[in-house]
Amino acid sequence: NSCIEHYKTIIGEPSFKHRIVLGVVSPITGQTDWGSLDGKTLDFTNRDDQITAAKWYIDQLMERFAEETYNNLELTGFYWLEESTAKCGDLPKDVSEYIHQLDKRFYWIPYWGSDGHGEWKELKFDVAYQQPNYFFYEQKPDSMHLKTVCEFAKEKGMYLEVEFDERALKKSPDYRADRLHEYMEAYEKYGALYDIPLAYYIGDCMVYDLATSSYKEDNDLYNWFADIVVKRQHIRGEK
Repeated sequence: NSCIEHYKTIIGEPSFKHRIVLGVVSPITGQTDWGSLDGKTLDFTNRDDQITAAKWYIDQLMERFAEETYNNLELTGFYWLEESTAKCGDLPKDVSEYIHQLDKRFYWIPYWGSDGHGEWKELKFDVAYQQPNYFFYEQKPDSMHLKTVCEFAKEKGMYLEVEFDERALKKSPDYRADRLHEYMEAYEKYGALYDIPLAYYIGDCMVYDLATSSYKEDNDLYNWFADIVVKRQHIRGEK
């Protein structure tokens, strides 16, 4: 909020408030020592107690956000932090009902091949982005991996995620900048780069580190990536 306030003096007043989505932690199925609410000890072997805890957590986020009176930000939704249904099952369905009562949206970003990753609509999420995980495999996947992910996401009505971390820096002994290029090349080839919303997983301070690196390769990667993001915003009118 303060960053936006600062840059208003440089680039002027934005035409919109920046939209914020806050993460919701999953009440761990089977946990019995979480604590108590209103004098009752909650037992997460009981689904109703899980839902009660999730509602309390969401209420806390809503209240604390409202207390700060962020004049440049708008709380628009919540993100389910579990990236698979292996542990939480279909609990998101009940959490979603409460989130919708608050007139907010519910988001999910499952990892590739996770339990339930193609069943986001049945789980009552409003939006789901598919992680390709292409950047993170120790052995670089087959070049068709990204094509498969793109086709799966399109079939299931999902959006996609772009992923990179400090291994995109030239100084990394496990240098993987080529994989970031391949994400974008595949997304453009298979109709995703400028056609659907994208989420970004960017490790640590990577954008800053690329921009301020002493390596030309890093600076070039920063400018190339930033140009794509800006172009997407112009084409899609994204905020």
